[in-house]
Amino acid sequence: MIRDMRIRDYGPIDRDAIMELYPRAFPEEDLLPLVRELLAAPEAFSLVADADGAIVGHIGFTACAVAGNRDRLSMLAPLAVDPDHQRRGIGKGLIAAGIERLEAEGYAKLLVLGDPAYYGQWGFAQESGITPPAIPGNWAPAWQSRELAGLPCKAAGRLMVPEFWDKPEYWS
Repeated sequence: MIRDMRIRDYGPIDRDAIMELYPRAFPEEDLLPLVRELLAAPEAFSLVADADGAIVGHIGFTACAVAGNRDRLSMLAPLAVDPDHQRRGIGKGLIAAGIERLEAEGYAKLLVLGDPAYYGQWGFAQESGITPPAIPGNWAPAWQSRELAGLPCKAAGRLMVPEFWDKPEYWS
């Protein structure tokens, strides 16, 4: 049982614990190259769930854009919760804290490529106006977004992501 859990900004002291978390949470995927780059990227921020002094969850958010549009956009990914601590609200807490921060910073839309049933709980719905770099056609329902802070978002077109995200293996 988690006695004392808090969600806080990632700090360099958390790096090793995050690198150990992802292979446990996703044993069939190698997300470590992406996570390494995300943690070092100036256009991204990360939050961690710290429970009893151990990192049991991580979430990343990356600023992105659509050419010719000034709306502030962010992408949620990746999200990992230690398998021994899942189904305790850690993922939901990380998402809620990230949304709160993005809204406070004036972001208009949050995008995610993920399970529609899970992210639908947060008001995400299939995104059709903003095109991700490259996803298989049958994954279209997994490309989702939600508006933030009641800000109208008129962005439409191809999503421009930082260079570290512009790799086909991260989208298929």
